[in-house]
Amino acid sequence: GQKILATVKSLGGADQGLHRREEIEIALPEGADPTHIVDGPIHDRIGPLIGNKSLREICEINQTRQRRMLSRDHEESVELSVDEVKVSRDGVTKTFFEIESELLEEGREEDLLLLKNSFEEMSLTPVADSKLERALSLMGGTGKDKGTSSDRKKFGLDGDDTIRRGFSRILRFYYRRFLKYEKAVRKDKDIEDLHRMRVASRRIRAVIYLFRPQLRDSRVKDLDRVMRRATQQLGEVRDLDVLLEKLAQYGEEQKKDAQSDLEVLASFWAQRREKTRKDLTDYLDGSKFRKLREEFQAFFKSFPKESGDISQTEFHPEKRIRHVVPSMVWKAYEEVRGFETVIKDAPNETFHALRIEAKHLRYALEMFSEVLGEEADELTNRVVALQEHLGTLQDSEVTAELLKAFLDDPGKKWKGQVTPSVQKTLKSYRRHLEKIQRHQKWSFDEVWDPVSGEDFRKRLSDILSRL
Repeated sequence: GQKILATVKSLGGADQGLHRREEIEIALPEGADPTHIVDGPIHDRIGPLIGNKSLREICEINQTRQRRMLSRDHEESVELSVDEVKVSRDGVTKTFFEIESELLEEGREEDLLLLKNSFEEMSLTPVADSKLERALSLMGGTGKDKGTSSDRKKFGLDGDDTIRRGFSRILRFYYRRFLKYEKAVRKDKDIEDLHRMRVASRRIRAVIYLFRPQLRDSRVKDLDRVMRRATQQLGEVRDLDVLLEKLAQYGEEQKKDAQSDLEVLASFWAQRREKTRKDLTDYLDGSKFRKLREEFQAFFKSFPKESGDISQTEFHPEKRIRHVVPSMVWKAYEEVRGFETVIKDAPNETFHALRIEAKHLRYALEMFSEVLGEEADELTNRVVALQEHLGTLQDSEVTAELLKAFLDDPGKKWKGQVTPSVQKTLKSYRRHLEKIQRHQKWSFDEVWDPVSGEDFRKRLSDILSRL
């Protein structure tokens, strides 16, 4: 039957999927509040840590478990379980599956190692994270920084601002952020600096994409053109950073021999990164990036910042942000919802196209969060979950294709290093990526329904109608 468990686990490390940690677990009475445990062994352990502070819920985890007891010499030694884990937050639910084997009092560690070998023969991958850590990773962290008032006030937008003033404020904000990371990107000490600069460039293009039909200013098209080149240059390096990061994460869970094999692919991608990195530096030092800065500076110099600078006639008043945001946001939502007729059994290209439209919707909701209010935050989180889910699908597909291309033709320099052992390890990695693709498609409805369904439409239309 169903029950609520309260568990405290130490942050013990994992070696090849084998966890050694202290664990305290108790069953709570029906209707009990898990954030308010007043006595017992769990309270005794966490009480000194939190004092008078309260616990807060960061997500909800529901688990369906199928158990089997394994015996050695007629003594139960290992509890084997297959878990279907559903994690929920902000109206979004995601699912993952896990096989867990727990050593019982009469068991020996070699019993777990025998099971581990059997799991590896089935191409199952050991994990170092706990269920909570995996759940939070799927949901994008603890969620404590989402929808804060400081985020909402970053542009200083008001519903009565003119369209041109709103566009100017948002564009200036992201352009300053874009330039902020230029020096750090040149130094190349932290890959997150490049990531942030690329995100800023994409936000700039999203601002232009959303506002351009309202502005009817030919110069805006030129800004998009020069920023597109910057986004591409940054993206080529960032894509390789992601490839190397994902490969390293996969390697952490493999045996030492396999880790050595994976280094061949890591070195190949690292060499490609050096080349794209040099291309990026040449671009930043060159005339095209100088032209980008000149065009944006000239545009801001001639484009009015404040509504008072806008001329208007009696018959053609300057429209306000609150007049156009409903249609801008709803148009972005229409583009997402339109996929409902083709998404079933769709090819990866269709999912990728949906991801792009979901990104436009997300940017629209975040861009106008100051005028939409806090009620829109939960809807934004649903769209973010959809976009990230599709991003994982896209990343695994692209990586698998690049991996296949490397195996088919590594080139003269690398051909001698692709030994039979390396080939076997890389093929296992490719199967791992294909499993991710299958899982993302299988669980797609969990992130699609909360966005495409009636509840989302009603809540979004209610928010927009009040502007």
